[in-house]
Amino acid sequence: MDGRLDQACLRCGVDTLYLFGSRADDGRRALAGEVLDGQGSDLDVGVYFSAGVSGPAELAGLQVALEDVFAPLRVDLVPLAFVDALFQFRAIDGQRVFAADPERADRRELVIMRRAAELLPLQRAIERERFGVATS
Repeated sequence: MDGRLDQACLRCGVDTLYLFGSRADDGRRALAGEVLDGQGSDLDVGVYFSAGVSGPAELAGLQVALEDVFAPLRVDLVPLAFVDALFQFRAIDGQRVFAADPERADRRELVIMRRAAELLPLQRAIERERFGVATS
């Protein structure tokens, strides 16, 4: 792994960081030092900040640091505390690449999985009503 990621996360007050989406494996390869093609979609990165940290300055600082760590990939940074549990689940189902406290991250993931399981039937019902079919 690239120690620059750990340094950036610690400096910016990150609690947990995930790679997810279609470029997650490319992000992992970038951390391993492989040379990658930056063409194509963005690398989706989900973040939970430590308690008391999540302002625009920390988010911007982390964005810049991650762009350097994952270059040439473009980073789409998502502060996961501000999205619904189904989106959070998609992120945690990716690859956790940093956790300041792995046990705390594990507990949070269990809560997210429970919340997502509760929301999924509602989302499916809404999709069937709107589109005639459930997409999830």
